[in-house]
Amino acid sequence: ETARGIAHGLSKGTATDAWYPSSAGGRPSRSSLVWGDGRRYTVDAPAAVPVAPALPSVSASSAPGVRLTFYSGRRARRGHGERMPWGDLVDSIECAAPPPRGGKDALELWAAHELENDDNHRGRVPVAMHALFLDYDDDPSFSEEAVAYWWGGYQWVAHTSMSHMVEKKGVTCARGRVIVPLSRPATPEEWPQIAAWAMDGSRGKVGAETAEFCRMYYRPAAVDGYAWWSRDGGAVDVDAICGGDEPPEEEPPPPRTPIQITTDIADTALRS
Repeated sequence: ETARGIAHGLSKGTATDAWYPSSAGGRPSRSSLVWGDGRRYTVDAPAAVPVAPALPSVSASSAPGVRLTFYSGRRARRGHGERMPWGDLVDSIECAAPPPRGGKDALELWAAHELENDDNHRGRVPVAMHALFLDYDDDPSFSEEAVAYWWGGYQWVAHTSMSHMVEKKGVTCARGRVIVPLSRPATPEEWPQIAAWAMDGSRGKVGAETAEFCRMYYRPAAVDGYAWWSRDGGAVDVDAICGGDEPPEEEPPPPRTPIQITTDIADTALRS
């Protein structure tokens, strides 16, 4: 395993590919894999190459942080909102804890939605969506290379789920989740359009549950084979997708010049 690790690290680049902090205070893109014995191996990943399908550019500047809602468990319906710096979000995925004794159902959950009073009970009131949470449960090609292709040029972090390489509905394949920040909070009215854009088929087979505004997601757990990856880039530009730029105001028509009616014209009109 040591030899494999060294070879993998060397394949990621050379001394001439050194990473330097960006002027925006960014962090290097990284990847991590947990070996079967529980040891974690982390390497710097090469900068993302914009090889995603040729689509209209909808990326904005990178997001410094994301507002998330956290839930203590699957049955919890009252959460608490917290703004999380992007680097801390990536660190929390890198340092995911082993699953609790109660298994998947005992995990905490989180979401990028914002609800009135953080209340996810019946009658909940959506306020805003702050990021894309994308489930890849039915795309066996889910991998670091695939996600880098699907979301090339964007800022993202991805991780495998507890269903990764586990038989589910008779299928055993790679499964995981990708988180991509938005350039600004999207309104509930804008969200269907953004979800449809993300799920248009050009970025892998995204689960239909992604479109559910109030859905909660299990936080990652470091089971055997757990892996995560991240890349720097731009946030998804909400205005570019939803046409958020307000149209220019129409100029008022010029004032009309009053017409002076002379006595001769008035007399002619009366005689006609």
